[in-house]
Amino acid sequence: MRAVELISGRLQPLSGASVGVFTEPGGGQGRDTAVQLVERLRARLGARAVYGVSTLPEHRPEAAWRRVHALQLSAAAASSEAFAGGARPRPVWLLEVPLPLSPDGTITEYGPERIESGWWDGRGVARDYYVVRTAHGARLWIFQERRSKLWYLHGVFA
Repeated sequence: MRAVELISGRLQPLSGASVGVFTEPGGGQGRDTAVQLVERLRARLGARAVYGVSTLPEHRPEAAWRRVHALQLSAAAASSEAFAGGARPRPVWLLEVPLPLSPDGTITEYGPERIESGWWDGRGVARDYYVVRTAHGARLWIFQERRSKLWYLHGVFA
């Protein structure tokens, strides 16, 4: 796994008015609207670093989304509701390249979910996916490649 460290100056208290920016499509009564927040982040981090995600009709997880730079808060809320209504659990963070892993010591919460797709375009996958919890409490999305029987980490739940 990789580590990330965030170093900041003195933290400011969260004002109650700022919370609405993350829950209301037009922003809250705080200083910034969601659009202003995105524009500020793009100015500081670069336009390519701040983007939304749009789903595509594809079974392979790594091909089922694309980056979009248009701000569509209502679409994001609708897609998160779809997963909450009993659909198969999916992590928000997918690894660019699945990492080899040993599932020893994990507890299975959900699975298997079989995904077998892509044979027609030469990028076929045959995988059994599981949601597991580690001894440290991390919730992971792992799969076993059906041909090789090897295990991989593909995503991490927040």
